[in-house]
Amino acid sequence: MTASSVKKSSASDALLVPGATQLHLWLCHRDAVPDSDHFLRSVLSRYTAIAARRLEITRGKHGKPELLFPASPLAFNLSDSAEYLAMVISGGAAVGVDLEYCDPGRDVLKLARRFFSTAELADLEACPAARRAGRFYDYWTLKESHIKSFGGSL
Repeated sequence: MTASSVKKSSASDALLVPGATQLHLWLCHRDAVPDSDHFLRSVLSRYTAIAARRLEITRGKHGKPELLFPASPLAFNLSDSAEYLAMVISGGAAVGVDLEYCDPGRDVLKLARRFFSTAELADLEACPAARRAGRFYDYWTLKESHIKSFGGSL
């Protein structure tokens, strides 16, 4: 997504399902909603024109949500971390989203040794110390998003 592709909508706008080449990204401060389920349902209700409480949602083996009712081409995923919730919506393509709190005290190399490929780890180790955590979170969120798009988890 690029800044030029972002379009703001009001909270009351009914929304069209994204086209084949579009993604809609939602970001919400945790204090604005009671919980992640409320956020998920309120966003989906705007696309389906069905009251949030009437939506039937199931979850896969690793927690990926799926809309059972109403029948819809929507594909979506949800993430939360610290103060924010994020949701991505597509017109049917498998999607995943990940949001991470960048903990300055986290031992990123220890996690990378466990979850990253040899090339990714080498890139991270070669990164200047001041940029290492940022690079780690770039890799981590990309990996997590990709895996979540297919219903898995790290």
